[in-house]
Amino acid sequence: MVFNNRRARRGAELYDLFMALRHDRATATRFKVWRLLNRLAAIFRDEDRRERDGRKSWRDPATIIERRPYLKAERLVPARRSG
Repeated sequence: MVFNNRRARRGAELYDLFMALRHDRATATRFKVWRLLNRLAAIFRDEDRRERDGRKSWRDPATIIERRPYLKAERLVPARRSG
C-alpha cells in the first residue's frame, strides 16, 4: 500500500507536468517543464535511495506494456495529398 501511495503521489505531479509538455507547449516552454520532469525524477530516485535502500519505486516498462499492449502499436497512415 505504501508503494502504491508513493507512486500515486509522485504520479500526479508527473502527470500534470507531462500533459502540459504534450498539450500546452507555450506554457511548458516558459516553465522549462522538461527540465522539471527530469529534476523530479532525480529527486524521486534520491528518495528511493534514502528511504527504500535503493530499491526502485517504478514498474518495469514490460509490465505496463503487458497491461496496455496498444501503446506499442504503430499506426501507419498514408500522407495526405494536397490539392
